[in-house]
Amino acid sequence: MSRRKQGSVRPLPNEAVRDASTGARPEMEGPKPGFDQLRDVVGSMVDAMRRKRRVFYVVAGGLFALGSAAIISQTPLYLSTAQLMVKVGRELVYQPEVGSDKAVVQRDTQSVINSELVILRSQPVIEGVVERVGLASLYPDLLEAWEAGATRDGSRSDAQSLIMAEAALRLRGALDTTALPETDVLQISFQHPDPLVARETVDGVVDEFLDAHLNAFSRPEIVQFLTERVEKYEGRLINSEGALREFQAEHASFAHEQPQIVLLQEREYIRTQSDELDSKVSAIRLSHLQDDAAVSDARSQLLQLRVEESQLKGERKVAARERRAVVQGFIDDRMSEIDLQLEPLIAKVDALNLRIVEIDVELAAMPTLAAVHRKLERERNSDEEQYSTAISRLRDARLSSDMDSQGIASVNVIQPASVTPRPVWPPSKPASVGVMAVLATIVGVLFVSFLVRVGPVGIEFFDADDVPRRKQA
Repeated sequence: MSRRKQGSVRPLPNEAVRDASTGARPEMEGPKPGFDQLRDVVGSMVDAMRRKRRVFYVVAGGLFALGSAAIISQTPLYLSTAQLMVKVGRELVYQPEVGSDKAVVQRDTQSVINSELVILRSQPVIEGVVERVGLASLYPDLLEAWEAGATRDGSRSDAQSLIMAEAALRLRGALDTTALPETDVLQISFQHPDPLVARETVDGVVDEFLDAHLNAFSRPEIVQFLTERVEKYEGRLINSEGALREFQAEHASFAHEQPQIVLLQEREYIRTQSDELDSKVSAIRLSHLQDDAAVSDARSQLLQLRVEESQLKGERKVAARERRAVVQGFIDDRMSEIDLQLEPLIAKVDALNLRIVEIDVELAAMPTLAAVHRKLERERNSDEEQYSTAISRLRDARLSSDMDSQGIASVNVIQPASVTPRPVWPPSKPASVGVMAVLATIVGVLFVSFLVRVGPVGIEFFDADDVPRRKQA
């Protein structure tokens, strides 16, 4: 048997061999405990490393060289990070446009955070960031293709749309957007070889996200809708109030809460005033008749003239008639003076009596009038409620729209985009090279151990002990 084959035959560890003289197999020795076993293992490894040192040098040295070259040639990346606090603000509160229901929050915090993350990584936000930062800064390799696809009229061509989609896809994959555990905070991170570009990109993501957040939750058409409703309800309220005023002007008692009682009280009061005026008129007339002696004398003389006229004939009768006419005229003149004094009182009595008649008519028609009044009040109250609700909703909608235009949202930037002063990748090059040396050594040792175990024939020429033997052969 040649040296090569003899050198390739190795007894298995702990294998029992037969005695040369007797041919008997000795008893199996038990494993050596503790440090003896470790010393045997280390000894066998050292022996294998000595015999296969060229294999170790090739594998470990090659791996170390490749790893070190890869570490040294790595482009340094700077990390920019921003943090946003998501609050339950006006955007997340449902406010009904009609009715009097109160505003309510319909979603839980987790669904809100998930929605914000979707908005954060949406296509409009990512494309807005790419356009803001520019392909020249983010992805220069796409800039030439972008310029080649430009159109004469300045509009975006299909080729540019595809390039923009590719840039957005890259940026979305490079962005790290997460919700910090047990908080309402969103964290946005981005790595780039240029620290200024990294910070500008994160700033762009924050700005575009805030705009997209407001666009997603704002409802500008509500202002126009509510404005039209306010104008409509205002016109209806003016009409219903006018109809109610006209009814109350025609039936003044309905300006009070209990019109029937008011009418009865007014009727009683007017009746009392009318009776008092009648008594006053009679008293005035009686007083004039008793106090005016000339009138009394004239009445007595008038009576005598009437008797005398009935007894006379001819011209004397005519003369007596003329005297009687004069006395009658005197009496009438005096009575006319009294009537002129009493005329205002009599007119007031007539007016009071007329009002009593009107009140009696209203009392008779009270059930019908009350139904009409209630209907007019309901219409006025309904129109007023709708108008008040619409004007309140419009005020809130306009305030919300103004806040949207000012960029006021329920998302606060608690940490603006900041950049690490040193690259986050690769790690410290000396330390990385040292780690690579350790890894290369471990891999070399494992590979040598594998060869010792398996013993492939095609690699045995690396054994230092076998080389001189092969040359001698």
